[in-house]
Amino acid sequence: FSLYPKLNTIYARLERIVSSSPDVDEFIRVKIENKNGENVANVLKRGASAINSLRQANGYFVIPINVDFIDSGEIVEVQLIKGLCAIVFSDGLIHAGSRNGNRIDLYNAIDQFASDPLVPSQLIADNLLSYALDLDGGKPTDDITIVVVKVVPHGGDYARRMLVRLPINGG
Repeated sequence: FSLYPKLNTIYARLERIVSSSPDVDEFIRVKIENKNGENVANVLKRGASAINSLRQANGYFVIPINVDFIDSGEIVEVQLIKGLCAIVFSDGLIHAGSRNGNRIDLYNAIDQFASDPLVPSQLIADNLLSYALDLDGGKPTDDITIVVVKVVPHGGDYARRMLVRLPINGG
């Protein structure tokens, strides 16, 4: 276990037992979800009938050669798939529009603003915020915080950047 995981790698708890053929390395597609503050790796369907899992997967882990299975609850090292987009938000976004009976449909909003893998994370956050503010008539009922993180191909230096804007009242 390393305190400094490799680039594009996270650790997650395996949600169910996964068996493997011991004579080959097997790549297991997963969908990572955060449950109660913990990364959980949900194993997706495998085999020829699992075409839909290619679209749902946001990572994979490897069961190495000579290993028969990995037990439920084990921690696995998951390689994130480029294009993975994680959106974290406060309850202010969840309640946007509720004051006037036009509550935000988060699933459709996220699908509308974040489905294109080429859209920058800043634009996704800005569009979600603008939509929420429009639903609230420009005056949100609660604070709205949106954080968008994307796994993107290397494009210059190895620096990770984050923009934070915290408007305050007064001078």
